[in-house]
Parts: sequence; structure tokens; C-alpha cells
Amino acid sequence: MRSKWQKLGAFLLFIFVFVLYVGFLVFNAVHNRRILREIAEKDVMITRSLLVSVLGEMDTLNPDNIYNLFADVVDTGNFDYIALLEEDSLIVWYTAYEGFLPVDPAKLDTSFAYVYINTPNYPIIEFHARVKKNYYLVGGYSLYYIERIWRNSWKNIALTATVVLILMMGAFWFYFVMERRILAEELKLKEEVARSTHFRELTGLSAQMAHELKNPLNSLNMALQLIKLKGFKDEYIDVITSEARKMNEIVERFGSIARSLQSRTGKIDVEKLLENAISESFKGIKNYPVKVVKKVGIKDFYSDESLLVHALSNIIKNAIEAMRDAGVGSPELEVEVSGDGKKVCFRVKDNGPGMSEEEKERVFEHFYTSKTYGMGIGLATARRIARTLGGDVKIVSTGKDGTIMELCVKDRRTK
Repeated sequence: MRSKWQKLGAFLLFIFVFVLYVGFLVFNAVHNRRILREIAEKDVMITRSLLVSVLGEMDTLNPDNIYNLFADVVDTGNFDYIALLEEDSLIVWYTAYEGFLPVDPAKLDTSFAYVYINTPNYPIIEFHARVKKNYYLVGGYSLYYIERIWRNSWKNIALTATVVLILMMGAFWFYFVMERRILAEELKLKEEVARSTHFRELTGLSAQMAHELKNPLNSLNMALQLIKLKGFKDEYIDVITSEARKMNEIVERFGSIARSLQSRTGKIDVEKLLENAISESFKGIKNYPVKVVKKVGIKDFYSDESLLVHALSNIIKNAIEAMRDAGVGSPELEVEVSGDGKKVCFRVKDNGPGMSEEEKERVFEHFYTSKTYGMGIGLATARRIARTLGGDVKIVSTGKDGTIMELCVKDRRTK
């Protein structure tokens, strides 16, 4: 991932490229305008020379002929007006301004070839030329189309710059969003790797502990059996036997963590599955009646029934224990089953006290528990089973009104 300074450098580079691009567009527009004005100036000079030449060769300046000449030049070119003056008097003139001629005889000056004059609408190039003694030629060349191109160029620059800015900002936004997503995925992957490494270490430790404890427990159980066979009966022997059985269960749980899960797909009756899972959940829970409501939306599906009973019973038992430990007076448990042919979901809802933020974050970790009893492997095992069966376990919601936990697995009806 890029550092803060790299991101700042990339942003400044974006600003530089954008300004450079807009600057190029402005330079191009100014350059094109200058070229078009140079072409217009050449057109003015050529027309001026031709008119001076034609009028100079006339023996007599016939107003009708001159009028027709001026009309042809104005109507077929970019000239707005042309006029012939004798001293301060207009002799012949033709204009595109509907009878208005913007010529001031008092300002005639043949010391220059042409001059730019700004009008309210657009500039014009006006030329002055002496034709014969006391006769002057005046013409106004329109720069309307050039100015229209110039204005449209600025509009296009503004539009193009806006579009480019939006696209580039969108690209930056997309880049940063994708970077954040990639970073989140990398963090998630690192967490998965860390969890996987931790799980491998736990499984190794569990396997070693199960192996080291199993042989002494077997010897202890055999000794207890021999003592009973010889006729020794004592309440202490019964206590030792009971505790040895509990230790065997603990060793078996540790061993189950180390063992890989092997699923066997078969047809599962949902009602039977729920009955077995709920029955398994209440083992070890005495004198705490819970109202259980079942909502079954499907009849059957295909998966591993044994693993599902184990996973679902762990989730249900966790909910029952949470309500019991919180002292809920009227405990209720709702188990809803739904499926769409591709996956099957079991939603378990209780009316317990909910979970803390720490519990939500760590509830699926091995050996994590907020209780004063238990080993903290029930929900971790449930998630492991769910993922083995192509699904997962998640907390849908939790709060003062209780917790909703959902276990989903793949319906293997069609592979």
C-alpha cells in the first residue's frame, strides 16, 4: 500500500497533469485564433489592393458600377461594409447593417493599412486607402465567425476540463476505494492466516494433551473396574468414577479439535434434525424449562446430519446457558429453518441479555468464554462444522432483546 507522502505526490501529479492539459487546450485555442486573424488580415489586404486597383483603373468613378462592385464584395465575403468617400462626403457605399454605415469621415487616416475596432457584438478589421486624389476607400471586415469559434473554444475547454476533472477525480476515488478494499482483504487474509496458524498450534497441543491424558485415564478406569469386580463398594469410588468419566469427556473434546472433519452427505429430515439437536442441547441443563418455538420452512435437504446436530446443538445450548446465567424468568427460544434449494439456514433467537462488544468479536475463538465454566469450544466448533459443510455461522443481531445467531450450510441436493 502507498504511504501518505506517495498519495500526496500522486495527487499533486494529478493536479499538475490536469493544469498542463487545460493549459494546452488554452494555448491551442489562442494559437488557432491568432492564425485565423492572420488569415483575416491577409484577406483584408488582398481585397483592399484589388479594390484600389480596380477603382484606380476607372476613368470615371461611376456610382452604379462601384455600388455593384461593393455589393458583390460584401455579399460574397466577410466584409460588413465598404464605402468610397470624396473628402468628407460619401459617394458610394454598401453595408450589411441594413442601411447603417459605421464610418466617420472625420477619422479617415491612410497612414496605416488597417486597424482593429471593437463593436458591442464582435470586432472588425477596418482598412483605409487612398484611391485617387481626394478619394478614399473604407472597408470593414467582420470577425464574427472567428470570435464565434473563439467563444465556442472556451466553452469546449470548460466542458472538456470539467469532464476530465470528473473522470480523474472518479478514477482517484475508485483507486482509493479499491485500495481500502484491498487493504481490508489483506488484513482479513492476515487474520485468517493468524487464526489458521493459531488453530494448528491448538490442534497440535490438543492432540498432545489428549494423547498424554488418555493412557493414564484408561489405566484409572481399568483400576476402578477391577476394584468394583473385587466387591469394593464405596461412595468415594463412585465419585472417582464420575470424575474420571468427566475427564474422559474433556479429553474427547480436545481430541475432536485435533481431528479433521469428514462429512457424509445424506438426506436429512428437518423435523428429526431439530428434535435431536434440541434434545442434545438440554443435556446437562436441569430445572430450567425453556419455551421452544420451531418455524420450519422446508421439509428436507442434503448434508451431514451428525455434524449438523453437533453444530446446531452447540448454538442452542449456548443460547440456553446465556438466558439461564442472566436469570431470564420466561426464557424463550425460536428456531427458524429456511432454504432456497442452494443453501439452508438455521436461525436461533433467544430473549437473553445479548452480547458485549468483546463477546461479539471473540465468541468464535477457540477456548474463549465469558462463563465461569465450560471450555469455550462450542461455537468455534459450530463455525468449523458450518464451513466444512459449505456455509458459516454469524451473529445477525444482539442487544437487550436477545441474540439472533444464524447457521447456514450448502444444500447438497445437487452437486
